[in-house]
Amino acid sequence: MNKRILLDALIFTSGKEGISRNEVIEKLEISEEEFETLIEEIKNDLEQNENISYFLKKFGSKYKYVTKLEVSEILFDNNEIKKRNPLNSSLIETLAIIAYNSPCTRSKIHEIRKIDPSAQIEKLIELGLVKELGRSDARGNPFIYDVTDNFYDIFGLESLNDLPEVKEFTPGDIDDIDFFDSNRDE
Repeated sequence: MNKRILLDALIFTSGKEGISRNEVIEKLEISEEEFETLIEEIKNDLEQNENISYFLKKFGSKYKYVTKLEVSEILFDNNEIKKRNPLNSSLIETLAIIAYNSPCTRSKIHEIRKIDPSAQIEKLIELGLVKELGRSDARGNPFIYDVTDNFYDIFGLESLNDLPEVKEFTPGDIDDIDFFDSNRDE
């Protein structure tokens, strides 16, 4: 049978969990080059076909089919999804620190936020956004944390390189900003 059809079926049947390159290569017994060629063919065909309601996206290490935004806006109440967001500002800050400093220890988070991050880390693990990688060889053998595939999925990222660049501010920078004029609508 055609390997492209089989790859399409594997991605489709993997559902929201997605499927990794290695799983496909093993299952279909194909090379990495053949995998890349087939993935690009599927991506291009889906992007060019206006009569299909989904596209192929890579989230972390997994490939998934995702509903096109214009279809999603018609079918789903995206406002309801936004209302159910379980992340408050302290969870978002802790998650950002872990993502930008991946892998990251509790002490690194504490150093940046200046408060004990234990409760936030536990909640992020519970939500499936952060995972323990094991223990560091550093003094005290602290736990090491990293983001999960679910993190990539929710935030629509292929890798941590897709995160926005962090701009560093010095105290002098803040003095030069006129918040009243620069934030006013034209």
